[in-house]
Amino acid sequence: MVSVKKILVPIATGWIFLIIEQAVYTFVIPHGPHFAPEIGKFGSFMFFSAFLSLGYLAASAVSESLLFRRGENSRIPSGVFGQSIIFSVMATVFTVVLLQSDLNELAPVFLFFLLPGAVNVVIRHRLSAATVPNTN
Repeated sequence: MVSVKKILVPIATGWIFLIIEQAVYTFVIPHGPHFAPEIGKFGSFMFFSAFLSLGYLAASAVSESLLFRRGENSRIPSGVFGQSIIFSVMATVFTVVLLQSDLNELAPVFLFFLLPGAVNVVIRHRLSAATVPNTN
């Protein structure tokens, strides 16, 4: 039985990193005068954070079943780097489909998900390693 802590803590921590990245991109990095004139910086932050969050949560749900509950004969990488890349690709695809944007948006969205995906996977691995019983 998997505890709720093992599932929710990595997801929440990665999501917090995603929101921090979006806030830094929106409010700290300078943009031109035509950056989101219709809704402003705060509206842009809220709109894109919502879509990025939906993509992140969809990827988290899929990765929970595909990446972390895989069998011994699975071809899915077991390392943190490989799982982070797979998680980022899944989150990117979900977000681009939700936003219905073109393929030239794939690279920036993928880069947005690299850090939160890595944080999610690393914390999940740490939590699972901390609860593995010692068989010696």
